[in-house]
Amino acid sequence: WRSFIVAALMFLLTTVASKLSQIRSRGILKNVGFEPLHKMAPNEIMIITGIVVVGYMSIIVFAALVKIICSYALEVGGCLFFKNNAEEESAKLTLIGEGFSDYAHVFVTLLLRDIFVVLWSCLGIFPGLVKGYSYRMVPYIVKDYPDLSETEVITLSRSMMDGNKWRTFLLDMTF
Repeated sequence: WRSFIVAALMFLLTTVASKLSQIRSRGILKNVGFEPLHKMAPNEIMIITGIVVVGYMSIIVFAALVKIICSYALEVGGCLFFKNNAEEESAKLTLIGEGFSDYAHVFVTLLLRDIFVVLWSCLGIFPGLVKGYSYRMVPYIVKDYPDLSETEVITLSRSMMDGNKWRTFLLDMTF
């Protein structure tokens, strides 16, 4: 049950930003009202367009910041909980917050991982997927080996996943 609670909690916390952005965007569109636009002067239409664009941009920035600030630490905390729960079968729920303990190192490491995956994805979908599986162990390693630098964590994940990417992909497909 603890694993179920942690998985549900991580799901809820990481999807809050997207739900907030959907609610705000609906509110912005509802308040604008598009029917009388043909009766407005061009400068009034430009003002309304500016308000809508600024509103959407602020929603996107807010959602991205919440995701970046919270999700990296929660991902590491969740991985630490599941690893300890598999080893000891009695992990504490407070391990979810462990990703915030060394936040700067966790943040930079996972941000670099995501940047590398995006850059590999620019070469195509397949290279991005392969590198995504190569960097799969980064959230586990970053707390297990806190003395490693960010790039060393990513390199260790790559070497750990050599020969295991296909099996991990098949495991993902079963779920």
